[in-house]
Amino acid sequence: MSAPSSTFWYGVLASFSVYMTHSIFTKLSLGSGRVRGQPRDKATGQFVTLSYGETHYRIHGADGSPKLNPVRPLIILVHGFAGSSNCWEVSLYNKTLSDAGYDVLSYDNWGHGYSEGPDCAYSAELFSSQLAELLVALDISKPFDLLGFSLGGAIVSVFAHRYPRRIKKIIYQAPSVARGSKLKALPLALVSNIPFLRELLCILIIPHFGEGANSDNSAVVRAAYRLIETSTSFHNMNSWLLSGHSEDLFKDIVTVQRKEVMFLWGDSDNAVDIRESKRLREIAPDAPFVTAEGGDHMTFAELDTEKGRRIGELFRSSLIKYLKGEEVINVEM
Repeated sequence: MSAPSSTFWYGVLASFSVYMTHSIFTKLSLGSGRVRGQPRDKATGQFVTLSYGETHYRIHGADGSPKLNPVRPLIILVHGFAGSSNCWEVSLYNKTLSDAGYDVLSYDNWGHGYSEGPDCAYSAELFSSQLAELLVALDISKPFDLLGFSLGGAIVSVFAHRYPRRIKKIIYQAPSVARGSKLKALPLALVSNIPFLRELLCILIIPHFGEGANSDNSAVVRAAYRLIETSTSFHNMNSWLLSGHSEDLFKDIVTVQRKEVMFLWGDSDNAVDIRESKRLREIAPDAPFVTAEGGDHMTFAELDTEKGRRIGELFRSSLIKYLKGEEVINVEM
């Protein structure tokens, strides 16, 4: 065997060895098959079995009732990346909306909170399908209002585009919808495409990320890993920053379907930069836009601080006014 030929085959063998080692490492570190979410001894909601496993959901009806009332209007709340439906409990959205006469339905996305984590590709489309299945399982057929927070903004965009007749009004809270700059995303894409490094980063960072929904939850680590893997793939550059074609869907929802939309955003948001709202506001210039001075991504749920109470109250009161058809004063940046 000549030297060049030997070098080629040594290279092939080395590449195959790295590939196999990485595959085994990924399976061992992130698990395989269906993964259970957070320990369920503290779960306050209910569970229903859907096609990819069990989904945890909460119903907050009249006086906190866990049952839906066909007479009361319904709003569905969709949480974001590495979060859970618990954010709506601690931020008082559930109680405030219920006291205002609405039934509230929230759920944990696949691999988040108490919901199980299937062994599959994760995307806004997957979570949107989960919501569609949940509605069938709970026998919900009437139109409803829909709020999407962060990645939840992309999820509700997919859902509203697929099922326009199901939706009344849409609320986007710091939504991951506008296309981000590929130049800004390049560092994340480079790091996320280095074998072993991306797994280690997810294992080390995700359990301490979000709003406290990730402790003792191996499912959310793998879900985050798969979401990042999908969103930073060099083969799917248009989906970087988890936005994908969400902006196009948003444009269709506003300009073709003529849906009413509203925005809630903190002006100091480090997770979904408020500057991304410029593109969305150009598409929906008449939509109510409420910004919270000094508000970061999760400040609305930090009600143990003065700033959190102020911003939480601003968002909740603006949301109620919007749902009831009252005037919402735009707060400019």
